[in-house]
Amino acid sequence: MTSIVVALCFGMSIGCATPTQPSTTALRIDAATDGVVVGRDVTMTAVLVSPTGLQHVQAQWMSSDPAVATIDASGVLRGRMFGSVTVTAVYNEYQASQDVAVVEDFAGSWRGFYTIEKCARLTGGGSSYCRFVLLAALPFELSVVQSGRRISGSMRLYDSIGRLLLSGAIDGVSDSSATLHVTATVRSVAGSEQPEVTTITDWSSVLSVDKTAMTGQFVKNLSFTNAFGPQTSREECSIRSAVRLDP
Repeated sequence: MTSIVVALCFGMSIGCATPTQPSTTALRIDAATDGVVVGRDVTMTAVLVSPTGLQHVQAQWMSSDPAVATIDASGVLRGRMFGSVTVTAVYNEYQASQDVAVVEDFAGSWRGFYTIEKCARLTGGGSSYCRFVLLAALPFELSVVQSGRRISGSMRLYDSIGRLLLSGAIDGVSDSSATLHVTATVRSVAGSEQPEVTTITDWSSVLSVDKTAMTGQFVKNLSFTNAFGPQTSREECSIRSAVRLDP
């Protein structure tokens, strides 16, 4: 892709340079998202970049693996199964290629349980918080919005009797190996018995064969204060099963 150099004006004595135009002509591929979800479409656009400007052109399209993704004469790419493909556009003597991830669909509302498998206190004094939580089965919920590979939404964590303790926003990706990766910072809700900030890292989950459930693991990094002062701990968690509520 041709770079455009932008000049900054620092005062009246120095003029603003006109952005440079490309000295040669080349073809590039534009797409609305950085990937395509299995079973969905994304339109690829061929653009001829020349010294006189940009021109959208009708190219010939090819996919390196039609079993993973197909592309029609209009540049509409359809995901068939998770993986990755190279999409190629040809227009006259010009050619451009772009790698595209084909990813699983994790969008929707999820509800399930996770178990704390390991807990380690990292800092703090007094009795260790970890002795209270090992092997506890705790409810959680995810609301996932997906655009191509990108994931956003929210997470809610509950105690063992279903009281909401923590909530916050999530960010992540669905990758070409059919795995969901999420990070989050969740904070105490009003009236919570756990006044803390928790970061979620190392989230890795996969779908069941019928796409209605997922399992996996993640890490909770907790920061809170109790009667003994500031405390930090790390919990390694297993997602036992989370069910998609709106498949």
